[in-house]
Amino acid sequence: MKRISKQERKRISVAVIGSNAKTRRREERKVGTCHFLFSQSSPSGAQGRCGNILSAPLRLCVFALKSAVVSKCSGLERIARTGVLVLRIAAITIGSAVGASAADNPSAAAIVKANNAFAVDLYQRERTKPGNLFFSPFSISTALAMTYAGARGETEQEMARVLHFGGTPEQVPAAFAELTRRMEEIGRGQQVKLSVANSLWCQQSYPFTGAFLKLTRDSYGAEARLVDFRNQSETVRQEINSWVAQKTQDKIKDLLQPGQLTPQARLVLCDAVYFKGKWQFQFDPSETKPAPFFVAPGQPKTTSMMSRTLALRSREFDDFYLFALPYTNNVLSMVILLPKAMDGLRAVEQEISGATLGQWLAALDGATETKADVFLPRFELNCRLELARDLSAMGMASAFGPRADFSGMTGKRDLYISDVVHQAMVEVNEEGTEAAAATAVVMRSLALRRNLNPVFRVDHPFIFLLRENGTGSLLFMGRVTDLGK
Repeated sequence: MKRISKQERKRISVAVIGSNAKTRRREERKVGTCHFLFSQSSPSGAQGRCGNILSAPLRLCVFALKSAVVSKCSGLERIARTGVLVLRIAAITIGSAVGASAADNPSAAAIVKANNAFAVDLYQRERTKPGNLFFSPFSISTALAMTYAGARGETEQEMARVLHFGGTPEQVPAAFAELTRRMEEIGRGQQVKLSVANSLWCQQSYPFTGAFLKLTRDSYGAEARLVDFRNQSETVRQEINSWVAQKTQDKIKDLLQPGQLTPQARLVLCDAVYFKGKWQFQFDPSETKPAPFFVAPGQPKTTSMMSRTLALRSREFDDFYLFALPYTNNVLSMVILLPKAMDGLRAVEQEISGATLGQWLAALDGATETKADVFLPRFELNCRLELARDLSAMGMASAFGPRADFSGMTGKRDLYISDVVHQAMVEVNEEGTEAAAATAVVMRSLALRRNLNPVFRVDHPFIFLLRENGTGSLLFMGRVTDLGK
């Protein structure tokens, strides 16, 4: 078959954008083998004869998609497909001093897989609630893993099932220690800012075992602070909030609300995560324009839409596109799942499981980079989750009631979880991304218990994650459903 030159493809692209349907069909036939990839009746949908991969061999397919979509929609500002965004934090070692990948450590690799499975389970539960969604599964898993270190019997078994912890309980702290060291190594580099911090707030004179305090200190870096919940619970609440604010660069200021700490509290286990990174290919602020974000078909809301052309990795699946936007030196990346249908978010969400998400991201990791036109909204989210009921319903009910067994903390069955509080924020702009999250597990005494370039236009609801690329660990996960003023 005769090859189409670069100049000829460009001429056809310009001609197709401004032509009528008959001319488009005639000109598209000149593209040859790539035309059959896209249905003439539905130019925005791909028909999957190239292995569902938007990669180097499909540059002509990319052109055909772009020209068809632009002519169909009468302007890029009107292109709308439903989207899912996966913010993917990554540490890729390229023969450098970042250290051996945690993926090379079987225990750490198992914990990454467990954390990601828990992330999806929690997302599936939280997505049924209205509005935007953003949380850090890494932060929640870490706080609960510290709590799990003191669990025994039925409580230990239930927590292991919900958190997808396999192997022996002794392997979990070691694996988290490996992941934490990896995050610290990334944070010490110059590419991005990334930090993870943990702490214990213990009722003074309460008999916590030396073994529990040593394990949480050595494996999670959580120093125990002695406080007086009995007589100064409000002061302690403010101290904990101040610690969280410091560790998140003042992005999470009031994790614990008034009344959440009472004189009955005996222990609070905290985790805080902070990330700030610049895009490897930053967006030009002068190119950011007002544009519609479709919260539903026929329901646009005006938002600030960034745009640029860049080389990226992408994959195409039946109902959505998957592509990655790298941060500086590709140490981390944002991954976006963009539904093809404007109202396709729910269908894509229903497909997501720990296994399917892992398969999709593995496919993305194997893709080669090609140029694409990307349209991404500037946005900020701040979401708060009260997780006690959700975690109980997910299968760890005994931890929240009189059957709780956290005797690994004190030698007695005298504590239960009263609250699990989580808050996360993210800001995405032309320069890059800033995200922070914190989790607090509050424990009380049981005795006191109370009840063409391909076009990726993110202008409609989507999901996003922050994923550590080297190990695949999900640090943050969320969705955007409404950005209108």
